Formats: sequence, structure tokens, C-alpha cells
Amino acid sequence: MIENPQPSWLPFLLLALPGIGFAAYAVNKFLFPNDDRPLCTVGAIGLVLALLPTHLLALATGSLNLGLAGAWIGIGAGGYAWLGHHWQKFPPRIRGGSELGYRLGVAALATLPIVLPTILLNFHDETYFGGHQAIIAHLQNGSYPPLYLYEPSLPLRYHYGFDLAAAIVTGLLRIRIDQAIDILTLALWPTMFLLLWRVGEHVGGRRAGLLVALAVSFSTGLCPTCTVNGLKTRVRTQFAHHVMAAAIRTPARKFLASLSYRVAMRRKSLSRQNIRSMRLRLL
Repeated sequence: MIENPQPSWLPFLLLALPGIGFAAYAVNKFLFPNDDRPLCTVGAIGLVLALLPTHLLALATGSLNLGLAGAWIGIGAGGYAWLGHHWQKFPPRIRGGSELGYRLGVAALATLPIVLPTILLNFHDETYFGGHQAIIAHLQNGSYPPLYLYEPSLPLRYHYGFDLAAAIVTGLLRIRIDQAIDILTLALWPTMFLLLWRVGEHVGGRRAGLLVALAVSFSTGLCPTCTVNGLKTRVRTQFAHHVMAAAIRTPARKFLASLSYRVAMRRKSLSRQNIRSMRLRLL
């Protein structure tokens, strides 16, 4: 196994992680009113504060290590400073603790189906020469922004935010790339689920929240079951993956999206019997 080339001092940046969390809470408090302030957005805001300043500073300096250190130290110090001024009101009193526990429990149950596929299966996009593992390994070398590995003279035109986060995790925790991918996947899934729940409630009302979260999270077909066992089977596997995705994922998304929209937009005019009928159709 190739040794991690990232600096050995990166794990010390974990000391800034609670400060980033405090900063995310402060931003969340600033953005949302007291009577309608969700807690599920704190994690998403924290993710933005951890990645976006890192990306911008790394672009400015040309070094991921310098960008990460500068961004995390700055955001973390700001979060600790905010806590110093508001420590008497922290931790806050959470209203609706039973409701929060219910949502966290549902999010945990929604994460269970992806645990074994995430850990045991060999996802197809982790095995490309220019795939996720290759991009993360490229970012571990410290140069930024990443280059297109098939033609290194060109910049990478790809949404590599996940790869940036995984490279940061490998540097902070000193773990392998595949382990960082699994940890991020299992951590981001319930975060996404809770955010979708909130979006569904905001757009379609309280009853639509859970339906939207389930519909969006589990309407992507069976693509995780497609694996690549070697270069010889890559074309065949990719062909099967795309055919299966087109045959399963697209109709499922259209059906579930249309059904969610109908339930959300017509919930006031539908009787309970019609709503139950639609739920049966969803199952």
C-alpha cells in the first residue's frame, strides 16, 4: 500500500472542527427565525464552511494543505470566538425533543439499507483511472486545483467536492482512500435525508416531508450492484450499468417525483382514503 503523502501535522486541525461546528450553528441562527429554526441545516452549513473556504484559499495559494490550514484555523477561531460571547446561552434548549428523536431515528433507519452496499461492494466509479479514488489520490499530493488525469495539461472539469472532502478526511484521520469514501457516504446520507425532509415540508407542507425524503433518497435504481472486477469486464459492466440505470432509474424517478408532487400540492383537497391509496401506489 502506498503511504499517505499528506503532511503529518494535518490531524492537529481536528482541534478546529468543534469551532467550525459552533460557527455553523451561529450562521444557522442568523439565517432562520426563532420560531422556525431547523437543526438539520447546521450540518449542511458546517459542510459548506469546511469546504468552500478551503477550496477558495487552495485556489489562491495553489496548495490544498495551505488552503485547508488557513480556512479551518480561521473558521474554527471565529466559531470559538462566537462561543466565548454566547457561552451563557449554549447549549440551547431544544424544543420538540421527541420530534427530533423521531426524525433522527427515521434517518438512522433510512441509512441502514446502504451500509452493507457501501462497505462491501466495489462501486464502479471508484475504479476508473480518472475516477474518485484517483482524484482523491491526486489531491493527496497537495497541488490544487486537480488536473484531468487523462490529459494532465487540462484542469479537471468535474464536481470534485466529494473528492476534496475525502482527501481532507484521509489527511485528518490518516486512513485509506476507500475508508474515507465509506465514512463520508455513511455520514452524508442521513444529513441529506434530514435536509430533504425539511425541503419537503417547506415546499409541500408537513405531511410531504418524509415522503419527499424517501422518494428522492431511494429512487436511483440498482446502480450500486454494478461492479468492476477487472479491466476486461469494464466495458460490459459499464454497458449493463447504463442500460439498467436507463431502464429502472428514470421511470422510478418520474413516477415518484410526480406522486410526491401530487401528494404535496393536493394534500388539502384529498381525502384520507385517496391519500392511503397513493401511499399504496408508492410502496
